[in-house]
Amino acid sequence: MAERPMEGLTSVPGAHAAGRPIVTTSWDDGHPCDRRLADLLAECGVAGTFYIPVSYSSRAVLDAKGIRALAQGFEIGGHSLSHPRLPGIDEARLLPEIAGCKQHLEEILGRPITTFCYPYGKHNRRVRQAVIEAGFTGARTTRQFRLETGDDPWSMATTIAASDLPPWLRARHFALTADLEGVLTFLRAGVTKDWLHLAMTLFEMAMVRGGVWHLWGHSWQVEDNNLWADLRMLLKHVGGRPGVGYLTNAEVLQAKRSR
Repeated sequence: MAERPMEGLTSVPGAHAAGRPIVTTSWDDGHPCDRRLADLLAECGVAGTFYIPVSYSSRAVLDAKGIRALAQGFEIGGHSLSHPRLPGIDEARLLPEIAGCKQHLEEILGRPITTFCYPYGKHNRRVRQAVIEAGFTGARTTRQFRLETGDDPWSMATTIAASDLPPWLRARHFALTADLEGVLTFLRAGVTKDWLHLAMTLFEMAMVRGGVWHLWGHSWQVEDNNLWADLRMLLKHVGGRPGVGYLTNAEVLQAKRSR
């Protein structure tokens, strides 16, 4: 696996503060296809955060050797012990699910893990508080069509998923999140576009207005849906732009705190 070329990725002073665009990506579930995805990100000069559970009953997860290899060039974040829907589990299990994942990854890597991603994007106040108590400094949701992370670091929004979702699923997303700002951004970007051209349009909007363009997804889904060529085209399109900050999720949150 190629290492991420670190020089230049975080060297845009005050990118967030000055309103310059930031590109970040994040990838859930720790599937072995993450290794191919990491190579593609490194090739295109785009930063990434990989959220990894300890186990996942329905999918393979990288072993310790694979996680250490991934961490050579990318951020590793927590994704729970067993990938449950966290709001539905009892109090006795909740904190161990979150803190246990952090401890497991830190033992593998020998360094702190600071960001978390809610499995399935499901969270509430109780889950958010458990993430804070576990020692995470930020958490990512699956809220989409935002060109900013939001004010709450434990409810980090995204821009678009690397998945060609049917219109009814997008409509369901908006119905569940009641996110008027996301709806308006989606309408401006173009509701009839496929995911690739929608993602490119949202990136161009970020280039004009500043903010954070955040692509997220699952490497197993890219593999299952044969989206590697489209993803390469997108990452080539957004990578290597002068004046753009290419940051991990943790670096995005740090940049916002330092404004």
